[in-house]
Amino acid sequence: MNPLLTPGELAQILKVSTGHIYRLVAQRKVPFIKNGGSVRFRPESIERWVQNQEVVSVRDVLRGRK
Repeated sequence: MNPLLTPGELAQILKVSTGHIYRLVAQRKVPFIKNGGSVRFRPESIERWVQNQEVVSVRDVLRGRK
């Protein structure tokens, strides 16, 4: 099992602020684990979540790329 990421570690990986991570958690927009008063993230869940955030352009759709 991969070690769980802290909000600070995830913020560094995604190159966003820790506050932004906490906002995503509050809005339930990112997969997380609540352990007591701590929030943690599974790296494999975050990887899938990031892949699902990709936006495909209309041009690519019309060209049959997605």
